[in-house]
Amino acid sequence: MADGESEALRLLEQFADGVGVGEHEPLVGCQAYPAYVGWLALNGSPADMALAFFANLESWDRSCARMRDALEPRYGDEAVAFFHYFAETPPNFEERAREVVATGDAGPARRAARLLQAYELLYWDTLADALQR
Repeated sequence: MADGESEALRLLEQFADGVGVGEHEPLVGCQAYPAYVGWLALNGSPADMALAFFANLESWDRSCARMRDALEPRYGDEAVAFFHYFAETPPNFEERAREVVATGDAGPARRAARLLQAYELLYWDTLADALQR
């Protein structure tokens, strides 16, 4: 996860440069998702993390693919590399996640999955609201 998050940060900075976004005030609603990911990494069990991301990745992948497809014609492949990176689930993720989830407590893991989904929805809704202003 840490390696993926490091790569995501690099690609997100590349995206910001590619679309001409300089220093800006972060959108509060967009901070809940990454903050919860960090909280899960520090406080959640392996099963919590695995189920949350297993449940969330299809939605996240699909959203990133849509963003990639919408932005790539205007900004180019390099600028939208962040969305390319997240448009597909990592190989063998599903099998590994199922193995980890099977070893943990399903109750807290289900809660983690529900919360991560809700924070992702807040993320995209916040972006949409900001674009409409």
